[in-house]
Amino acid sequence: MPRAVESILGSDAAALDRLAESYTTWNVLQDEVAGLHDQAIASSVVDFQVDQGGVDAAVVVAGDHAVAGGPSDIVGTLERLVRAALDTPGAMPSAGLYADLAGGVYHVAFQPIDLSGRSGPGVEAAGGRAGLAFAERLGSDFVVAAKRLTGFDVAVYDVSGALTAASDQTIAEQSAPADRVASATADVLVAQRRPNDIVAVAFPVGGGASGAAGTVVVATQLGLAAAIGASLLPYLAVLLALVLVFAASLAVYLADLLRRRLGALEAGIAAVAAGDLTAPLPGGDRDPLDRLGASHNRLAAALERRERIVWRSLEALEALRPDRGPTALVGAVLDAGRSIFELDACWLRDANDAVMTIAPPGKIAVAPAPVSANLGAIPGHRLEGAGPSVGAWTVADRALFGLFAREAGVALRNAGLHEETARRTEQLGRAHALQREFVRGLGHNLQAPLARILMASEGLAVASGLDKAGRRRADEINADADRLARVVRELLTATRLDAGVFVPASEPFALAPAVRRAWHALGTDRRLDLVDRSTGWLAVADREAAEQVLWILLDNAIRYAPAGPVHVSISSDEPGEPTVRVRDEGPGVPRAERARIFRRFQRGSTAGGHEGTGLGLDVARRLLRTMGGRIRYEEGREGGATFAFTLPAERVAGPE
Repeated sequence: MPRAVESILGSDAAALDRLAESYTTWNVLQDEVAGLHDQAIASSVVDFQVDQGGVDAAVVVAGDHAVAGGPSDIVGTLERLVRAALDTPGAMPSAGLYADLAGGVYHVAFQPIDLSGRSGPGVEAAGGRAGLAFAERLGSDFVVAAKRLTGFDVAVYDVSGALTAASDQTIAEQSAPADRVASATADVLVAQRRPNDIVAVAFPVGGGASGAAGTVVVATQLGLAAAIGASLLPYLAVLLALVLVFAASLAVYLADLLRRRLGALEAGIAAVAAGDLTAPLPGGDRDPLDRLGASHNRLAAALERRERIVWRSLEALEALRPDRGPTALVGAVLDAGRSIFELDACWLRDANDAVMTIAPPGKIAVAPAPVSANLGAIPGHRLEGAGPSVGAWTVADRALFGLFAREAGVALRNAGLHEETARRTEQLGRAHALQREFVRGLGHNLQAPLARILMASEGLAVASGLDKAGRRRADEINADADRLARVVRELLTATRLDAGVFVPASEPFALAPAVRRAWHALGTDRRLDLVDRSTGWLAVADREAAEQVLWILLDNAIRYAPAGPVHVSISSDEPGEPTVRVRDEGPGVPRAERARIFRRFQRGSTAGGHEGTGLGLDVARRLLRTMGGRIRYEEGREGGATFAFTLPAERVAGPE
């Protein structure tokens, strides 16, 4: 019989240990403890277990931090026990113990909380160690169940001998243990006769290293023993032992059933945490676990519905392309809002609280209690809707509606900007077309008179009868007319580039002769310093366009450098791309202006009073780009301005 009593107590303690273990292996709880989420810990473990009657007290400890539930005079001692277990080297006790706490004897179950792989203030405070303890009192539930299973009265006394729970108050007061029993594992415990013909057997409840925690007494009146005869007492003891063994087995079965139900609940919660909302748990209204399963199913259904709303909202928002225009997008937003959030009507209000658009028309007149959310990107404007389900919306539902409204506002604003940009682009296109037509017409109208001026000046220069001064003026007229012709050519080239009709030829040619031809066309008496290190390479491009680029760069070097020679070098820095550098000895280009000078009609501050249109470098850049080349400004050690450009090239097998 003593081993049977020990088995019953042990099965109760094991059930409590399994309950504590099921919570310490719960990933959600571990995350909450790692982050010291006080309210989350209390709601998920402490308050739930204490409020639902699963345990009488509970505490979670992480470092100097603790969250507890239950009577204050109990949780204080319980917290100290957990801290003592955490401070002890090695693991926490794998099995619970009994403790003499305020008001009675309690089963106490300890479990460590695994925080490995987690981060947060809780982990830092506890050094990665945390623990949980549940305490369950050996009270009225225990003694009533024990009497129902054994047929004998059962009483519990604390370590001082004070009665804390009894199935029969009168018998318990007369069967209090006179002496503390030395061992709870003795094979035979002697029944002690008490006054009023009461026979009682006392079983000490051990508290582990802390010593005895209390005593459990099984008692009956002697009259029952006299009725059945003293000789039957041993058989009665055996019967009691069998009954207690059956009770222990039943307790183990019930504990295992509870463990399986808790395991199913934990698996369901883990599935929800992993994003699987399709596996419902058994639910009902039979006990707290059934109600918890039903609550879990409702939560999973709500999460599944909100996930569906989020995905449908994303699909609807992705379809709100700016190029569809604001009018079409307004209708799409209202239709999507009605469909996704199951509304009867949806509409927009402007900053003056006036209704702008309604879907379907006229429905707003009978819409009760609408939901409203700001569009965000369009200040003062709101998206509103109404329907039978709005009254049951939670905070999360309204937050999802507000998020949809804000993103829809961004789409509507982008559609408006897209429409305005398209309108302005069209205006700029028309202006650009007019500009091209003007430049083309100007160029064609200037070509014919310039050709006549050139012919006349050339004829005048070779005519007889002119003195030296007259010939000099004829040469000047010829040079200026030639320069003007090249400016007109730049204008026409820019127009062809703008229109996209310039198609460069692709022919191999040597760059050094092209440099000399462009220099000769300038008709200057300045000195050209040409160095050619590109032996074995021929440029592959449009020869005429390349000479035009060279003429532009050489002309700039002459005009913007007051004196001195113009230096041109041709080298093969990169295989397949010879580089031509044109350097003058002028003031150069300030660093802040070097990127700007390649734009159309832009001139540097060092241009001074020199004539120019601001077209040359822009035309050179675009001509080189169409031929597969590049141009850049380089800052040389010799000073002046250096422009370098590259062209595609091919290697030749012999001298040029």
